[in-house]
Amino acid sequence: MVSEPIMDIATRTLSMVVSTEDSGELTLELPRYMIDSGQQNSDTQLQVTIDGNPAEYEEGELITSAEDGSQSRQIRVFVPAGSTRLDVLGTQVLPNLER
Repeated sequence: MVSEPIMDIATRTLSMVVSTEDSGELTLELPRYMIDSGQQNSDTQLQVTIDGNPAEYEEGELITSAEDGSQSRQIRVFVPAGSTRLDVLGTQVLPNLER
């Protein structure tokens, strides 16, 4: 279960509480307008941590909304049993709030 998502604009980090009794895979859809990681019009790796430890993830195909054309990155990360916090660090977040 994922709850309490919080965006920290200063650190460009999306943090959330995870509650797990068993380990398993978590899939997140991350809208580019909220958080992204890129350099010179190319995607770069997001940084993902679980309980402060670096976590590997797999990135799915880019998702484009048929409604408005907005794009999201989809990531799948393994969450060990007993984990409590997941952080995703990007290079850019909520550009409309950074102005």
